[in-house]
Amino acid sequence: MDYAAVKPGQKASDNRFAALISFVFNPLFLPPPLFAMLMPADQVFPAHFSVQIVWGWALLFYTIIPLFILLTFKGLNRIESLEIPVRTRRTWPYIFGILSYIFGYITAVNYFGFSGLIPAAGFTLILSSMMAALINLKWKISVHNAAVAISAVFIAWHLHQIQQPTLFIASCLFGILVMALMCWSRITLKAHTPAQAFSGILFGLLTGLTVLFLYPS
Repeated sequence: MDYAAVKPGQKASDNRFAALISFVFNPLFLPPPLFAMLMPADQVFPAHFSVQIVWGWALLFYTIIPLFILLTFKGLNRIESLEIPVRTRRTWPYIFGILSYIFGYITAVNYFGFSGLIPAAGFTLILSSMMAALINLKWKISVHNAAVAISAVFIAWHLHQIQQPTLFIASCLFGILVMALMCWSRITLKAHTPAQAFSGILFGLLTGLTVLFLYPS
């Protein structure tokens, strides 16, 4: 997503790897596997509550619709790229993306009857996006890093809930690695300053943990 250009002072190899990290862990691509991984393994669900349904629902509301919104804004020349490098042009894409998240959450809870960590994660994405949009009015925080941190928190929490200590430790270590790589990636690509990148991680961790402690289970 417009990651390829080598910025002054960067090595081409560093730029390509940083671009790969930012692409693979893009906020548009994280929700479907995240929600699928949050399906509790120790419960029996109705037939309609399947991993295919979760993937399809998440793809629609958290990937396809937000991507369509970004492509529409780009086609109208309202944004320069899907990255939206100019902070002041992020407000309306934020608003429409949040609306898609809200409709996704309503569908999950009221139509599919999802329960447990899936609606909690959906609520976290709504809350974090709203807060990021407000922050964006004055400052540019890294949404990539926030999304990675939120995903890491929920996956680790889920593995702790289903009593998988080895996987829990592995997920924590992998989450730390990915968060570090994402910080390096966003800074290397000059998409964010170090303060913006690390603030995104902290913001995501705090938001995810707060919702997990307060959201009714």
